[in-house]
Amino acid sequence: MMIVLRTVRQDLDDSIRRFVQRGVVRRLARFYDRPDAALTVELLGRAIPRRDNQPQCRLTLVMPGGRTQHVEQAAEELREAVDRAGVRLERRVKRELSRLRERNPHRWRRRPRTAIRVPNSALPPNVAMFS
Repeated sequence: MMIVLRTVRQDLDDSIRRFVQRGVVRRLARFYDRPDAALTVELLGRAIPRRDNQPQCRLTLVMPGGRTQHVEQAAEELREAVDRAGVRLERRVKRELSRLRERNPHRWRRRPRTAIRVPNSALPPNVAMFS
């Protein structure tokens, strides 16, 4: 699975990358890990420190052969938003996989296509890709 991690109004450091790897990617990789799938993680920090402006996490999983799953979650802390969004995305992907298997059980065994890789040197500093 190809993962694109993008931050807005926040620095991208290794601790955030590790937390996304643990909280979202490993959770999905247990039951859905195809090389042609793409997960986009957008982390939006606070613009102005106000009470109604909370950090957000947006997850978009492109599932080849299925629907694209999109989840948005806001919380007081960014890590809490990532964790909640990971749980919600996990539930949606499980539901979509069960729909795909019910609709056509033989299609599920088809070989996946190869994924396209982009080198990290060609990306802006607030975007990271890893697999």
